[in-house]
Amino acid sequence: MNAEEKARQISQVTVRLLNKFPAGSREAVGTAVAEAVAHFVGCPIRDFVRCFSSVRRPRSSLLEA
Repeated sequence: MNAEEKARQISQVTVRLLNKFPAGSREAVGTAVAEAVAHFVGCPIRDFVRCFSSVRRPRSSLLEA
C-alpha cells in the first residue's frame, strides 16, 4: 500500500469514528487514530489486515457457523 492510499484509509477511519461518536472532538479522535496507527507500525499483521477486512460473510452465515 502506498502512502497516499494509507492516508486515505486512515482519514476514512477518522471520519467513521467522528460519525459514530459525534460528541468527540476532531482533535481527540485524530489523536486516538494516530496513536493506534503508531502502535502497529512495524507489526507484520498490518500487511494482512486488508485481506481480512475484504473477506466478509453475511451476518446470517455467522449465526449458522
